[in-house]
This record gives sequence, C-alpha cells and structure tokens, in this order.
Amino acid sequence: VRAGAERPVEITTFRVDHDYADFRRPHRIEFGDTIEADLARRDFTVNAMAWGTTGGGPATSGASATSGAPALVDPHGGHDDTVGGVLRAVGDPRARFEEDALRMIRAVRLAATLGFGVEPATLAGMQARSSLVAHLSGERIATELDKLLAAPVPSIGLRLMSDTALLAPISPE
Repeated sequence: VRAGAERPVEITTFRVDHDYADFRRPHRIEFGDTIEADLARRDFTVNAMAWGTTGGGPATSGASATSGAPALVDPHGGHDDTVGGVLRAVGDPRARFEEDALRMIRAVRLAATLGFGVEPATLAGMQARSSLVAHLSGERIATELDKLLAAPVPSIGLRLMSDTALLAPISPE
C-alpha cells in the first residue's frame, strides 16, 4: 500500500468462546484479556494472526514484541501457511468443525478463492465432520456458495466439496 492510501483495518475486543450450541454459535462469550486466547479460538491459522503486542512476551513470528512495541503476533504459524498457500485449522480440526460447521464451507471457499491447498489433517477433519453441515441454515450456506461461485475457478471448490462429502448434505441431487 502506498503512503497515504487508505486501507481497511479491523479492531475488536479479545473474546473467549464457551461450549457451542448448534454447530454454529457459542452458548456464551466472555471478553478476554490476552491476544493469544483470542487467536486460539479462530478457524484457520491464516485468520489467527494479529498486529499488536503479546503483553511483554516474544511474538512467535520471529520478531520480538515487547509491551508497547507492536509486532506480528502469530502463535499458530499463519504467516508461514499464508506464504505456503496452506489452509490449516487452528488446533484439532475435528473439534474446530464441531464448534462451527460453517468453517468447513469457509475452508472450501477460501481454498478456491485464494488458490490454497488444504493440509491433510484439516481435510480429514472436514471429511469426518461433513454431516454437521446439515445443521446450518440455508442462508449461511448460500452466502458462502455465492462467494465460492465468484472464485476464479469455482470448480476447484465444488470438487473439494464433493471429495470431502460436504456437497451431499447441501445438495443431495
């Protein structure tokens, strides 16, 4: 981005989620106090990075983040996965998808729109938990499918949905 150019910046409070109710929403959300706990609840490593401080500890991206000195906070290796074009769930993929089944559809959409591969454990987690997408609302699925169909090569995502058994619960035909 050139100097002086505007770009979007997202700012949020730290959160901690507790017990997901319907394979989509947590029963309870609390405000958190560490960036690491907030990043640990994210879906994929490429979405589990932040610009900030770790409260005085070192950032895991190789840069030192001391209190007051912002740096990339990347406790799950999202930078390396972004550079490598890999989509990887944060933590245990099966548990991540049980929390929010829409994450599997998002994985397909992100892989297709970004041209990323899905790492084997995340792919296996999608295959193992694919039936959970039947609990999602049609509107949420439609939003992700609209974005998928706008990808440069949507057939990549549709093939991934077929290979992971995500397509059958969404479109039995």
